[in-house]
Amino acid sequence: MTKTIKEPLVKISKRQNLALGYKLLLTVGAIVLSLIIGGILLACLGYNPVNFYIQMLMGNFKNASYLKLMVRALIPLLITSLGVSLAFKMRFWNIGAEGQFIVGALVAMTFSLLIGDSLPSPLGAIIIVLLGTLGGGLYAVFVAVLKVRFGTNETLMTLMLNYVALYIASYTLKTDFFAVQGQGVPAFKIIAESLWLTEIDIGKFSFDSALFVAVALVIIIFLYFKHSKHGYELNVVGDSPNTAKYAGMKVKWIVIRTMFLSGAIIGMAGALKLCGSSAGHTFSANITGGVGWTSIIVAWLAKLNPIGIFVASLLMSILERGCAFARTSLGISDAMSDVLQGVILFTVLASDFFINYKVSFRKKIKESRSEDVNTTDNATGVTSAFDETNAAPTSEETDVTENVQDQSAYACDTVGSVSFVDTGSEITEAPEEVAENSRETSDSSQDEVGQVPDVKAVSPEKENENGSKKEVAAPVAPKAVKTTKKAATKSSSGAKKNTGKTTSKFSSGKCKTTDSVKSAKKTTSETAAKSGTKKSAAKTSANTKNSKGVNKNE
Repeated sequence: MTKTIKEPLVKISKRQNLALGYKLLLTVGAIVLSLIIGGILLACLGYNPVNFYIQMLMGNFKNASYLKLMVRALIPLLITSLGVSLAFKMRFWNIGAEGQFIVGALVAMTFSLLIGDSLPSPLGAIIIVLLGTLGGGLYAVFVAVLKVRFGTNETLMTLMLNYVALYIASYTLKTDFFAVQGQGVPAFKIIAESLWLTEIDIGKFSFDSALFVAVALVIIIFLYFKHSKHGYELNVVGDSPNTAKYAGMKVKWIVIRTMFLSGAIIGMAGALKLCGSSAGHTFSANITGGVGWTSIIVAWLAKLNPIGIFVASLLMSILERGCAFARTSLGISDAMSDVLQGVILFTVLASDFFINYKVSFRKKIKESRSEDVNTTDNATGVTSAFDETNAAPTSEETDVTENVQDQSAYACDTVGSVSFVDTGSEITEAPEEVAENSRETSDSSQDEVGQVPDVKAVSPEKENENGSKKEVAAPVAPKAVKTTKKAATKSSSGAKKNTGKTTSKFSSGKCKTTDSVKSAKKTTSETAAKSGTKKSAAKTSANTKNSKGVNKNE
């Protein structure tokens, strides 16, 4: 029977072993597409997109001052993105980079004002940065403890804690400890000069020593992910926490440890910015400059790879500072940088989807199915299906008869020995031996309970009451009786062990008794009569009469 099966309109399937070149092609194509979309927006605003992109790219390298500003923007973004990647690698969605950055800078600012000039230059800066690192880690680990202890949602918790940190930073501006009062507009104090980071000059170009810290963190986290036990545990917990538990890993401790490291690195970025020249060596409520949000884009663009994060951070810094330069040269709002970042994020996420999944559309497929021939007896509820060889029957007339014969033959086989004729994939019973086997089985059963069978010599032919002659079975020799007795004993003992239940090979699942044979043969004649197979019904009824005659003569 042929049916037309309709698949879903859109089918999404997982891709396997996609080539690296194809992945890079899709990612680069997504970035190019985002620039095209941004160019269309610029054209709608009345600006020349080509001129804008040229000014944006070349503006960062026009002179040393613009290059220095780009590097200053790169350092906090790179370090924050590395910290975010640690949590994301574990599938812990740390959206609180903004708050952890602020807390790290605020802790560093607090101890800077307490320490003052009491420590020498390099040592004081190192201590301040370490204290800011500790503050960011503790602020993040608070969320991890709530997650493992009470099952809270880390996304909502880290997001809300951003605003907690922001309002605390805003409140400090009203205190005498942090701010300078009495000058009209309150302003935060500047930390001691001994706590400033060392600035390295290369001609007209200069940068803070924090750049070395950022590059060192890229290498350290790369090795941490690829070649450390903790990095392996982090990957396993991210893939499947249940698998990590089964392997004996302390999942709760791994979550707390990783979240602490993530927040600590982000807090370090805040402390380094406070001690560096990019923030003017002072604290402010908007000290982050939005790097907490941009770091999420960078981490996803780089697929959480530390080397990729370095490249993505560099590109984002060029985009951000280039848009600021284009604002002064072309009069375009620097908000265009945020628009382009958002478009790039969406296009790259879309490319990531097509990298991991394949989308196909509906097709019509013709599928042929073979239906099994089933014979059901309404009176007894017996159903037999010929499906042993998983092939469709070739003829309805022969298959229905042979199915019933197969069923009855196998049913008799569990009681006594029955001769079978192997015809390829079919099993048929020799009809002349049914009566003899039944007689031998009954005689053997009587022998088993102590009754000696009455064996009489009979002539090959015996006259019936109506004068007709009928062939009967030959007498059973004593040896044959003994052999049959042994066979019956073995059969009965096997039946007792199996508690009277026998598993059938056929689809009906049960082996029937001798009474089921008669009902099965009756079913055969009725089915054959309905389908017009008179010959099969006549043969079956003739065999039944012969077997009955033999039983009567005996």
